[in-house]
Amino acid sequence: MASVRRLAFLVEMDTELDAAMNPTQTLPPILTTKEIIVECFEKEHFLEIGLITGWTSYIQSHDRLLRSLSWGDSDYAGNVLDMLVAMQNRGDDSLEKVQKYVMQKFSNVASATAQVAAFSNTQQIIGYTYELPKNDVIGVMMPFGGFYEVYDALKAACASTSLEAKRADEMWGHSIFMRDIMELVNHSAVVVCDLTGRNPNVFYEMGLAHAWGRPVIPITQNKEDIPSDLQAHRYLTYLNNSEGRKTLSKQLAERLANILG
Repeated sequence: MASVRRLAFLVEMDTELDAAMNPTQTLPPILTTKEIIVECFEKEHFLEIGLITGWTSYIQSHDRLLRSLSWGDSDYAGNVLDMLVAMQNRGDDSLEKVQKYVMQKFSNVASATAQVAAFSNTQQIIGYTYELPKNDVIGVMMPFGGFYEVYDALKAACASTSLEAKRADEMWGHSIFMRDIMELVNHSAVVVCDLTGRNPNVFYEMGLAHAWGRPVIPITQNKEDIPSDLQAHRYLTYLNNSEGRKTLSKQLAERLANILG
């Protein structure tokens, strides 16, 4: 999490992140770069930035930099800072090249930064603790009563993928039900939302999925249940009979294949 927070400065998301999580503490970009290097770099990374910046001689001739990295010495962070300050004092673009390299090399951390920013307000409001999404299920948001056969059709469609369909009522990881919903949305590779009957809970859950960047597939028995604000999104309509549910399962399987690739 520390690396995620620090890299936020490099991808210009520090304002959103700190406003939600710790608005009174910020670090200069050079220090955030230093701390990411300390946490993430191996010897090969130093050699690569040497080639990119022309600082190979400095890095290899420094009497402590690579040695303190190899031995895990306590002065390693200070040696990294020495290098970055020297780059800054030279007044060329060496430091900027290092920062760009860090952002590109550790793009997965940059992606995690975006997720933290998206979840930060939710964490403050309802106490959901952020986790890196696993993308290992297909979340299904729907009214519970009277939709069992529809859910069976959705599970059949999901069976054509490597991911299992799951509803929030099948989870019990938290004493508060809403946190199970949050966890399901967070870890879903795709979220299927049945808007039949305009159930307010389903609309709320779909809003969370949209806000957190999850691919959403709306479905409904009646197109009139799709509000005008959502009609720009592609959705599937179905009849709640055996033939209609079979058609829904086939269409959903095709949509999932396109999204999951």
